[in-house]
Amino acid sequence: MTRTSQHLLTKVLPAVVDYETAETQLSEAHNRDSDPGSWETQGQAAKRRAMELAIAIDGLADRAALELGTPKK
Repeated sequence: MTRTSQHLLTKVLPAVVDYETAETQLSEAHNRDSDPGSWETQGQAAKRRAMELAIAIDGLADRAALELGTPKK
């Protein structure tokens, strides 16, 4: 298995699931109570999961560029 596909399977796809779960929890909390104070924790968790997903995707691009022998732009 290439480093790129391994990274996709072990880092990126789980990060997608984590982010989707966090966004669902945020939406549910907001639907229960639209006051921002009541869903602040879920909002922070969703932001954190979004950052983790972005980092995983960036790592995917880095690995693909290395394996293809092309510079990342």
